[in-house]
Amino acid sequence: MKTVNSQLGMRRNTSLAIDAAEATYKWCWEFLREFKRNPTSQIASERLLHFQDKLGESLYSLQICYNYLAQKRKAVYRSNRKRHRGSYSLRVQVVEKYLEAIRGTIRIGRQLGDSFAWIFYRREKHLLAKHIASEENFHFPTGLGGIGELRFVQGMKKFGKCFVLYHGITNILRLGDVSLIDLRKNKVAGIGELKTARRSATELAMQLTVLSYKSDDDALNMIDVPVRVDLQPVAWPQVVQERLKRQVSRIQESFEEKASDAHLDCSVEGDGKYAEIEAVGKRALAEGFAFDKLSKGLVVVALRARWRRMSDRILRFSTKNLAAFPPEALSAISSLVDQGNPENSIDVSVFHKPEESAYRALNGISPILWWPIDLEVAESILFQEVFLMTFFNSAHLAKELREVGCEVVVDTKSGHLQVRVPVGGRWGEYQGFSHMQRMITDLRSNESTLARMISEIQKQVSTLNVPNDAGLNMTVNVCHDF
Repeated sequence: MKTVNSQLGMRRNTSLAIDAAEATYKWCWEFLREFKRNPTSQIASERLLHFQDKLGESLYSLQICYNYLAQKRKAVYRSNRKRHRGSYSLRVQVVEKYLEAIRGTIRIGRQLGDSFAWIFYRREKHLLAKHIASEENFHFPTGLGGIGELRFVQGMKKFGKCFVLYHGITNILRLGDVSLIDLRKNKVAGIGELKTARRSATELAMQLTVLSYKSDDDALNMIDVPVRVDLQPVAWPQVVQERLKRQVSRIQESFEEKASDAHLDCSVEGDGKYAEIEAVGKRALAEGFAFDKLSKGLVVVALRARWRRMSDRILRFSTKNLAAFPPEALSAISSLVDQGNPENSIDVSVFHKPEESAYRALNGISPILWWPIDLEVAESILFQEVFLMTFFNSAHLAKELREVGCEVVVDTKSGHLQVRVPVGGRWGEYQGFSHMQRMITDLRSNESTLARMISEIQKQVSTLNVPNDAGLNMTVNVCHDF
């Protein structure tokens, strides 16, 4: 009975936390939607300065719930396996399920934060790449540091002449705690690292270290604030000082351009399947189910969730019940198989997974709010009111690549391709080609377009003087702006 009651308590606390977050998320989405339509509207103006506060408080509360569940997991691990042999593995699965639900909910909230940050960072490709290349600290700090960050953002909407953008509400901003935005030029003037100490029972002391471009005097002027002499400076512990040095060093490096391996910046004409996403999403919202075959190797399926509450949608959805698909959808999925081809491999994935938002930003994909699709469809995908799944057979892509001169090896278990291209009498191998391959399952391209792009890149690389065994960093820009 104690185990059952414990599981019911975890389920209740998890559901309450997710549904409370959904209410805040909807408020945030309403602001973002209105800002996209009309940045000067009353709703956009009223909510702009409170967006980060509300989202930050919501993520803080979700982290508290996550910490509670993590303690429950520790208790299960400490329990005697022999004594609870029959229920041990089940109890572990239950706790992990709730932890994963909270993680997914946090990711959704941070996608809203990404959409907000994109307003200011969409043209800062160099800085954005530096952020995403840094190690992610997924968990929201719930100690004194987290409280200090929230209080700072709540009380400091401006720093100098700059707007304060809080990194803790995003997936993609990882260097420092805040960015200082020059709203005149809509660019990043500086990045700041915040430290907090308790001065008394009712007072916090905070230190903000800001770094910027050395040569940008205009940015420095925007950040400049009147100097205040602190008569009681904080004696930071040595461990805090050392950590701050490391953090400051990483931020400083982000503002420096370094010569490294050869680099190819390749701009590709967008071939995103946005019209198809919108059409499938609308049909699913109206009819409950929709599908479309977008290319020889790709089928997209959309299902409308049966549950109104986000907690139920996150906790109950499963991709395993393919038998529920209508016969025509199963027929379309079956048609992906290239008869007689030993390289067939059908990969099934949930489109627009919350945990992949940083990957999408790194590959030039704007947050879903800024996609050129109907905002109702975008909202339904983000809040998992409509689930989109992709079924992809990479054997067709392998064929297209061979036709443009590539050597291809297909891993039939994962569907991933290893690709080599001839470059001036030598062979160049793509490292991590699965990221390129994902352009198809992300619905940004198809097999023929990707093969043509690889052929064009091959021609451009042939014009570069790249030594043998050298790396070539490549940026493929397929981003849609607004």
